[in-house]
Amino acid sequence: MIRWGLVFWAAFSALPAQADVLRADYAEMAGRLAGRLDFEDFAPKPEPGMSVDSLIEAEGITLGEHVVGRPPQTAPGPGPGQFDAFFNLMGLPPDLPIAPGTPGRNMAVSLHDGLGSNALYPLGPVGFPDVGALGEGTIAVRFDTDQTEFGFRLHADYDDPLGSRPAPGRAFLMIFGRDGAPIGFDVIRLRHGPMDLAWRVDGGPGAAGFTLAPDDPGGYALDDFIFALVAPAS
Repeated sequence: MIRWGLVFWAAFSALPAQADVLRADYAEMAGRLAGRLDFEDFAPKPEPGMSVDSLIEAEGITLGEHVVGRPPQTAPGPGPGQFDAFFNLMGLPPDLPIAPGTPGRNMAVSLHDGLGSNALYPLGPVGFPDVGALGEGTIAVRFDTDQTEFGFRLHADYDDPLGSRPAPGRAFLMIFGRDGAPIGFDVIRLRHGPMDLAWRVDGGPGAAGFTLAPDDPGGYALDDFIFALVAPAS
């Protein structure tokens, strides 16, 4: 079995453009940052919800499946995004132009009981409306302005008091500068139930965006992206 965290660390350590990427307190950050994307503008629908074949754009942020210059996911099976995340270590195009995936393999939005609201599901290659596609795909995020702080909520699977389901796996977060070079990464060890995740980027101009790729048998949902908004010049 390939230990992807070790592979990422060995490859990433050899790259010149790095910043200190530190975990931070989501609740504290959410109380200060004005930028938020929560998917409540979508009609509330139970799983599998509605397929979104386009980009999702809000003030200050754009979400898609991949960065232009990288192929959309096509490999069968859960968690194919781990391979895309690894090859993204080679760098992405400047300014991180974001693209959607193929129709039915991009993103879906539905009500999520565990998060208590609408949530985003990156779709896997089996495609919508198969419930096996929900949360099995990759996502790419681009910020309009460089960020030194950002976060989101993630739900990997529901609580499992009987221990009958597989343990959650991992998600690989790759952070990129505006020039497309990788500046940081984090291996997120998933658990049952909601996780509030946030990062601070110390050094350099900050994060232009990131990619998130799963290695998890149960899929994951995302909600409440937080980031800074820059006030327009007067």
